Amino acid sequence: MRTGVVQLSLFGVLVTLAAAQPKKDDWDIYSFHINSTVTGRYATTVMTSRVVNRMTESKEVEFHVQIPKNAFISKFRMLIDGQMYDGIVKTKEQAQQQYTQAVSRGQSAGIVSSVGRTMEEFKTSVTLAAHKKVTFELTYEELLKRTHGKYELQIHARPMQPVKDFKVDVHIHEKAGISFIDVKGGLSTDVLANAITKTRTDEQAWVYFYPTVDQQTTCERCGERGLNGDLIVVYDVNRGNGLGDIKTLDGYFVHHFAPSDLPRIPKNVVFVIDRSGSMHGRKMQQTRTALIHILNDLAEDDFFGLLSFDSEISHWRRELVQATSANLEGAKKFAHGITDRGATDINAAVLEGARMLNAHPREGSASILILLTDGDPTSGVTNREEIQSNVRQAIAGKFPLYCLGFGFDVNFEFLEKMSLGNNGVARRIYEDSDADLQLKGFYEEVANPLLTDVTMIYVGGTNLTQTNFSQYYNGSEIVVAGEIIDNNIEDFVPEVIAISSKQKVTFSKTNEFVNSSAGIADGLLQRVWAYLTVKQLLEKELLVSGPEKEKVKSEALELSLKYSFVTPLTSMVVTKPQREDIEVLHKPKEGDGPRVESYATPANSKCLLLCLLFYGINDSKMHHDEMMIKHFFFNNHLKHNSLTLFQAWVYFYPTVDQQTTCERCGERGLNGDLIVVYDVNRGNGLGDIKTLDGYFVHHFAPSDLPRIPKNVVFVIDRSGSMHGRKMQQTRTALIHILNDLAEDDFFGLLSFDSEISHWRRELVQATSANLEGAKKFAHGITDRGATDINAAVLEGARMLNAHPREGSASILILLTDGDPTSGVTNREEIQSNVRQAIAGKFPLYCLGFGFDVNFEFLEKMSLGNNGVARRIYEDSDADLQLKGFYEEVANPLLTDVTMIYVGGTNLTQTNFSQYYNGSEIVVAGEIIDNNIEDFVPEVIAISSKQKVTFSKTNEFVNSSAGIADGLLQRVWAYLTVKQLLEKELLVSGPEKEKVKSEALELSLKYSFVTPLTSMVVTKPQREDIEVLHKPKEGDGPRVESYATPANRHVGLAGHSFLNGRVGLSRHPGSHGHFGRRSFLPSHHHRQISRWSILSSNIGIDYDLYDMHPTIIAMTQSTEIEMTTTPVPVSHRFIRKAENQPLPLCFDVSKADIFKLLHHPSKALFVNGELDSLTNGGFTKIVIHISADQHIEVDPEGISLQQGQTATRHTGQDLITAGRLTVIMRVKEIDVAVEDVRLVIFIHEKDGNKFLWPVLRQMPSANDTEGLLALKPADYQVHLQQSDGKLKLNDREAPAFRSTATDYSIANPVPMNCWLVGADFALERTLNDYFVAQL
Repeated sequence: MRTGVVQLSLFGVLVTLAAAQPKKDDWDIYSFHINSTVTGRYATTVMTSRVVNRMTESKEVEFHVQIPKNAFISKFRMLIDGQMYDGIVKTKEQAQQQYTQAVSRGQSAGIVSSVGRTMEEFKTSVTLAAHKKVTFELTYEELLKRTHGKYELQIHARPMQPVKDFKVDVHIHEKAGISFIDVKGGLSTDVLANAITKTRTDEQAWVYFYPTVDQQTTCERCGERGLNGDLIVVYDVNRGNGLGDIKTLDGYFVHHFAPSDLPRIPKNVVFVIDRSGSMHGRKMQQTRTALIHILNDLAEDDFFGLLSFDSEISHWRRELVQATSANLEGAKKFAHGITDRGATDINAAVLEGARMLNAHPREGSASILILLTDGDPTSGVTNREEIQSNVRQAIAGKFPLYCLGFGFDVNFEFLEKMSLGNNGVARRIYEDSDADLQLKGFYEEVANPLLTDVTMIYVGGTNLTQTNFSQYYNGSEIVVAGEIIDNNIEDFVPEVIAISSKQKVTFSKTNEFVNSSAGIADGLLQRVWAYLTVKQLLEKELLVSGPEKEKVKSEALELSLKYSFVTPLTSMVVTKPQREDIEVLHKPKEGDGPRVESYATPANSKCLLLCLLFYGINDSKMHHDEMMIKHFFFNNHLKHNSLTLFQAWVYFYPTVDQQTTCERCGERGLNGDLIVVYDVNRGNGLGDIKTLDGYFVHHFAPSDLPRIPKNVVFVIDRSGSMHGRKMQQTRTALIHILNDLAEDDFFGLLSFDSEISHWRRELVQATSANLEGAKKFAHGITDRGATDINAAVLEGARMLNAHPREGSASILILLTDGDPTSGVTNREEIQSNVRQAIAGKFPLYCLGFGFDVNFEFLEKMSLGNNGVARRIYEDSDADLQLKGFYEEVANPLLTDVTMIYVGGTNLTQTNFSQYYNGSEIVVAGEIIDNNIEDFVPEVIAISSKQKVTFSKTNEFVNSSAGIADGLLQRVWAYLTVKQLLEKELLVSGPEKEKVKSEALELSLKYSFVTPLTSMVVTKPQREDIEVLHKPKEGDGPRVESYATPANRHVGLAGHSFLNGRVGLSRHPGSHGHFGRRSFLPSHHHRQISRWSILSSNIGIDYDLYDMHPTIIAMTQSTEIEMTTTPVPVSHRFIRKAENQPLPLCFDVSKADIFKLLHHPSKALFVNGELDSLTNGGFTKIVIHISADQHIEVDPEGISLQQGQTATRHTGQDLITAGRLTVIMRVKEIDVAVEDVRLVIFIHEKDGNKFLWPVLRQMPSANDTEGLLALKPADYQVHLQQSDGKLKLNDREAPAFRSTATDYSIANPVPMNCWLVGADFALERTLNDYFVAQL
């Protein structure tokens, strides 16, 4: 009897079936921070969202933000229950392969998709256990673009609910000096205006946006869902008319060139306006309005032309005319009269515009061609490549072409290629009420050319980004980046040559050129260079083809991966600490790559609950003796099951001890599957038919039928690729299978490479003697040669066709591990040959061994011949997999099964070549007009040598009781989609598209993730979450939102011991006291050497520790009675890690003065005095700026000492003194000293206040030292039994799994860490970090 199997991988702390759809009220965003740092126009933004599930059951929580389209995502992280899940940027192919491995484990991922005009949406979600927390962190980078004389940093805030701790922090540092700063956008108006604080010095500016909960719900466009809008920080820098602003650092340079006080160059402009039928209505009206505004803005020394087109062209004038008042009035009348009609001949229209400009050469002027269209070419020349070629020849590099694509019906990539190929850009005009303003805004960007033929020259530079620009416009900026050969600044000579009006001008090295590395974070210029290079390579890739395209694509991909940019060539994979990858959201097809099994390790959860409910239907009673729970570690003391006539429950409630002592369990807890096995009672009649709401599902599985003798031929691949274990396991399995043949069976056996070897050329009866001979033949099969699948399968079919036997069932089984490489190798031809040979008379089952096999080929061949394909995984049990498959088809009970449903429609598959014992046939469909009375099911088949009919009996009932509403309809949809996907493999042409369309429609309707859909999580509002990739412009409008921390390098934390207690290592979430055992991510145990100071809090909610390279943190110890001897106060510190999920932590057992940051080249020294309290922290921090200037920070305020003058500051003051700027806020202090940015948090615990410093921006110089100057530790883990050994720069030390609290963020949180000795963690003696005085 075939049993049903439910297999679950334990993942997380609570697993429930049929969970409710998530509701926003179920989880709380208790903190949402956006931190943006802009240095030299390059913005790094970090969005951090901290969420808690306040419910008593698992809930799905979302992170849903928007980022600027121009940005590259460079980092994404999640912290759940003390474990970090890092995003790694990989090629799309690698990402897809790893997703294929992970998707079956039920893990979700994130997406980036296009939305609106300037933003992209990032969404991800995760299922969070009851009362647990998750922290999401997203980092993105962008080079701000100057337009209309200003830079705009756009931050979108839509946290989905009011947030108590909501902050936006923006810090801008421009060495050239900030000329103005302003804040605009929807979040800067109304009641939110007073939530914004702006502070500015010569070179730096800060913007803080801290709205209260009330402000988040009462502002314009706000509501009960909280904020929803943009905060746009607008600024510009001081600039002259010389060479511009050049920054150099570590062998790289970035040049910002934007002279302003230059004479305007008169322009020649031709407007080419699409008036085809698709421009009907508001589009045409807005185009006319914008065109009239633009004509009004033309200067009198400009010349212009205007034409409209559909399949024909209409000129206002055939030549360019001067923009006099009279001419402009005439042109405006022409514009008023443009009406939509006809087709779209883009080729002729653009060529005519180019002709008009070419016919009007004018010295000292700048020519521009502007095309506005909303569609594809449909008239005249319609081949897009030919149009691009024609336009390129007509323009010949003499002027730029700007293409404006109106709406989303336009082929934007075509316009983009045409623009980029002619020194212009393409811009989408969004169909909205302000489309005319968008058109006018674009024109204003190019309205005032100041330079033409701009050439940027860099003697001593290499690997340069774009250096030639056709025109430079007022209010814009040219940015070039590159490398300086051998970092030789002395020989690096930048120069700009261009045409200004009628004369050549040169901008060369002046006093404005300085080695302006001050204030630039380490590696920043290199990232700007990489960002620009990737952007420009992606544009170039659009224009080239063949080997050059592949070369450009390869270069862009290499840089994207190196700098972790999510671009159109890469995807971000979320990697678990154990390197289990989670990725994009496609349903994998069989054959996409190796399957990797995943088992959960809930890490000794204090309460692990698994509940399963089986609800039987009236006529499908459960077998008592068939209800089993099985798998390797679930012994009787771990399980409990109960059973009634129609229902069954399984409860799995292991204690903590059971989770660590069961077979294959360990310190990380459970690791395995829970498999629930059951079957239902069944008879030999029509079977179990359920009906509800006009749908039916029919389970047909008669059992007490006579077995049908079979004829089976085994076709075994023996080619060279079957070498070794594969061949050995195949022989073993084949011998087992031969032993299982019944004496009334007939069989054949052949092996093949490029040739065929028969045991017998015809089928023989499975007598003992014949089986012994066949087994000897099987023993002798050895690997060799190529793979002629065509000849082998045709020979197997010939053997079966030559042995017709009434009352028997024939089966052909092929086992292979590769592609056809000999004989007929065209796969379509092989499939056709096999189909003709079998002619529907028997099924073909294809077994694909391993992952080198072309599984899709085998699947098509099987499905086309009433069989199935199965992958045999290369593993120690491959022989059992082979034998297991054979047992499924070993006992045919019926052949030629036809399922008939009078009164039914839209049926799933109803014809089956064979029905095997232990299996089941399932058919679903609709009942016409839901008329149960006229619905007559019947099954006709061949049993042994006679026709049998199964018809309506008392077993057929309207068994709707206990069926959830809509369930049968979903079963029907599920089966239909499955079968359509199989059919889609077999058909081609229009039929293939029709089948695919039907499957897609159903997949979308029922929210199934299939090979045709990319959907992981559906929000309650049905907003789909999709693959994580950088969208191309033109993918269509979607909906979105975003967040980040910026250039934070280091923070601090600590751990205190209670007097009279010593902490020993305890596993998070466990009860009781432990000895010297630590708990590591390993399945082994070994006794470990004793450590003196080990402790961790228990049963805590983990949250994300600050994501910046190095942090130091602290926690209070757990009280464990060990001794009555007082123990000195101890502080626990954390050092962040590179490429590892857990940081290092170490203990300092005395209160002393720490060297936090010493920066001798800038005469900057920061020291901190630890307190002697059990809650740990710094009681005082002193920052020395010069010999006679320092500030002293304590929890109550700041004392500033300048020479003999001392001042005390306690309010929310702005303090400026020389190169020092201090901003005081409620619970944090922001300190900036040139290129160093330090934040000092003020924390309170048990009524005691203390300080905690975090380095937000690392000095660029290499002479810094101190705790805050520590870079992330790049260590390796060598796990042993119950402990671990860490290796750090050729030094090894034992390590314990422990916890610490991260005080480097506004809301301290506990986190997991590796506890090691202080000298090991610091890579030098601890005493080196102490100083004698503050």
